[in-house]
Parts: sequence; C-alpha cells; structure tokens
Amino acid sequence: MIGYYIHHQGSGHRTRAASIAAELGQAVVGLSSLPPPGGASPYDDWVPLARDDTAADAEDPTARGALHWAPRGDAGLRDRMSAIAAWVDRHHPAAVVVDVSVEVAVMLRLLGVPVVVVAMPGDRADPAHQLAYRLADAVLAFWTQDVYDPPWLATHRDRTHYLGACSRFDGRPRPIRASGPRPTGVLL
Repeated sequence: MIGYYIHHQGSGHRTRAASIAAELGQAVVGLSSLPPPGGASPYDDWVPLARDDTAADAEDPTARGALHWAPRGDAGLRDRMSAIAAWVDRHHPAAVVVDVSVEVAVMLRLLGVPVVVVAMPGDRADPAHQLAYRLADAVLAFWTQDVYDPPWLATHRDRTHYLGACSRFDGRPRPIRASGPRPTGVLL
C-alpha cells in the first residue's frame, strides 16, 4: 500500500494525486484535510486529517527558518501529525508520496517510511525545501528537464524523475468536435 499526502491549499494537489492514484495499479490511501473525492474514487481509503492553520495565533511557525509550517502549540498540527503516525503504525505503507509538506515528509522519514516528494517549480533553494529533497527517496518533477532544470534540484538529480505534465484529462477519450469554425483559445 502507498500513502498519498495531499496538501489542502487549492485543488491542484488533489487533482494531481487522483490522476496518479488511478494509474498506480496498487492500493493507495489518501491522507488530507480536504474532503475525500466524491463519486468514483481512485483511493482504497481516505484518512481525514485535522487542519493545521486555524489557530488564532501561530507561534514561530517556521521554527526559526528550518521548516515552513510548524507553529508551536497548534492543536491542529499535533492532531494531524498524530493521525499520520497512527496510520503508519497500523498499515506499514511501502512508501508515502508527499504533495507537498516538508514537515510531513520529515516526520514520515523519521518513522522509517520511504518518502517520495513532489517538487514544485519556483525558487526552492530555501533550507526547508532542501531538507525535504535531501531526505526523499525520490523526487517527482511534473515537467520535463529540458523545459525546466532548476539549479536547486541539481544536487538531488540522482533521485529526481522528470515526468512531464500530469492532467486529470489523461486517458480520457477526446471529445468529438462539432463541425463548424474552430474555437479559439488563449494559453498563458
């Protein structure tokens, strides 16, 4: 079984996770504070996690720059990490994909679980991102290396897999277009 930690900001992480889970060919368990997907789900199970961003006052959330979000004394963060650790203890996953949380990746690695970290474009040279990439067993980059080869990923190249784009439309049949003038679209 593979765990898949899905960050709760926006819907892109959840969409990508569902696309990947549908293609893995083995049991995948979603772990997130997002609600489970409705309808046909690619997940064999879903572990609901507490939100870690609802406290009125976040005290030292970066642990003096070492992490991205680990506010001291936050009940949601404590409950989230406890739920993940309890799930690992019960199910002994073969690996967990982390999309995306440095803190979850670090905790899973400290529990002895193989960790696959999803890289994101942009400047990720900060100490927290570099910690996650350094401890990862594999790094997934959802772009091609010839399109984007960031210097901050160079030291992790032996474990980085450039996969190209991933879309929720992958594998679906192309719709039949009605005859008539071709529609115009703009891609930014």
